[in-house]
Amino acid sequence: RLYFAGEGGPPADRREYELEVELYGEIDAEASRVAVGARSVSVVVAKKESGPHWPRLLAAKGRVPMWLKIDWDRWKDEDE
Repeated sequence: RLYFAGEGGPPADRREYELEVELYGEIDAEASRVAVGARSVSVVVAKKESGPHWPRLLAAKGRVPMWLKIDWDRWKDEDE
């Protein structure tokens, strides 16, 4: 499970954001990273156990939310 909460926006219009998603498998919290930029938050999730790729990131099947993106520059194939 991944949980995130924060606030952002211009001082006159600060908003609170909260997100909780169920991931396909367990993650290694110590090896995972979060980077907060001026306009975005980037999360790099490390799997708890090495092995084959997950068939998807989220536990639920179906359409992936629009705000969830893959960073193809960091993508690793299973044989790497």
